[in-house]
Amino acid sequence: MQEPTPTEFKLEDIAISTNDQEDGFDKICDATHDEQVLMELYQVRGKSIANNVHEVMLLTNRGVAQGMLSVSPGNTGVVLWAPGGGLNFNGPARGVYAELACDLQAAGISSLRMGYRDQESFNECVLDTLAWLSFLSGTGAESVILGGNGLGSSVAACVASIHPLVKGVIAISSRTIEDAPDQNKDIAKISPKPLLVIHGEKDTRNPVDLAQELYKNAGDPKELVLYPEAGTLLAENASDLHEKLGSWISEQLGKSSEYAGVISEKREELADLVRQVPKDVGISQGILVLSTDDMLEMDVDAIVSTTGTWLNLQHNALSGEIVQRGGSTIQDELSAQDPVFVGDIAVTTAGNLKATHILHAITGGQFSGEPQTMDEIVAITTRDSLARANSLDLRTVALPAIGSGNRGFPIEKAAQIMVTIAAAHLAGPTSVEKITFSVVSDAGYRAFEGLLKLLPA
Repeated sequence: MQEPTPTEFKLEDIAISTNDQEDGFDKICDATHDEQVLMELYQVRGKSIANNVHEVMLLTNRGVAQGMLSVSPGNTGVVLWAPGGGLNFNGPARGVYAELACDLQAAGISSLRMGYRDQESFNECVLDTLAWLSFLSGTGAESVILGGNGLGSSVAACVASIHPLVKGVIAISSRTIEDAPDQNKDIAKISPKPLLVIHGEKDTRNPVDLAQELYKNAGDPKELVLYPEAGTLLAENASDLHEKLGSWISEQLGKSSEYAGVISEKREELADLVRQVPKDVGISQGILVLSTDDMLEMDVDAIVSTTGTWLNLQHNALSGEIVQRGGSTIQDELSAQDPVFVGDIAVTTAGNLKATHILHAITGGQFSGEPQTMDEIVAITTRDSLARANSLDLRTVALPAIGSGNRGFPIEKAAQIMVTIAAAHLAGPTSVEKITFSVVSDAGYRAFEGLLKLLPA
């Protein structure tokens, strides 16, 4: 009988016990305690979200780890992203990890965006990452580029010094982690694996000196990229970051020409996609539209925006833009409705915007009952926003990809949930005749497009 897994261990004592059986997974052990198992995969569960995109759950002896896997069938190169915290699956710079997943997949490179079980423990984050590498190894991966931002940068450096499957490392917006070992020592152990260090010079959370010190202590080959105008999340240089990461990853995995071809073909403008939803009653049809147009410029009855129970519209990019362009009366009307709870829909006028109403979906903060998962929050928000539009006798509504911004909810899952609920709403008795999904990224467009194309043209 296996003894209980020790709750404390030293990272330098981690050893990988290779499983030579077909479809077997490596075990992560403590070398100083008779190879006692620290992390072991019991079962892997997958759920298809879109074409070759899967939600994957690793059932381990330490809990359940969650990830999003974009598969390029028949290829053995993978990029594994360790997030800056928790379950942010989309990455910094307006979701660059999700954006890259589409391009790299088309170029023959798979992507795995992982989450942490316990972001407060650096050791547990390391074990999660090693478990995902074990999974990738067991499913045929031969070369992995391991990257991360913030906390994920430190995790990537540590894991790369341990696991032979990692062939290259990306450290974005590096920061000091209290319970982590000296990141500079881990970086020094990585060579001859190539290292890419990226940082914003106006990062007020993580001094640029940290990135420069990492680069100094790393062996060759290495590269340092500094963006003079960028902050912590690198949103100011989102397109530059996307281009740099894509070209660097594809080069390391031998897919440079394939990636260049994908980028060249991608220059086409993303046109509006329209699909009709037959009614369960009557003869009319509802319309679903996918658009990359600016939602705040849309001539619709209502737009949906998200905020938290604190009701501060400056908290995220979309709601902040609403106040800036629509006027402060929107914030005043919303603040007057305090208190609200997660799941509520608050209604205000739209000020100077073309819409007449704003439906403020409360997705963060205090719950009135039992806390919900993000899956449930996205579903409830979509359903109740459309229900409120119906109660107000509105006919046209525009929604963003709920939860995929600051919350880091996988854009593919948001699309699946929202399209399903919106189509069901239009099929029933409702005043709403047209629902527009407003997306701001290629990844968002592709996620919604694949699902909408399954509906009648």
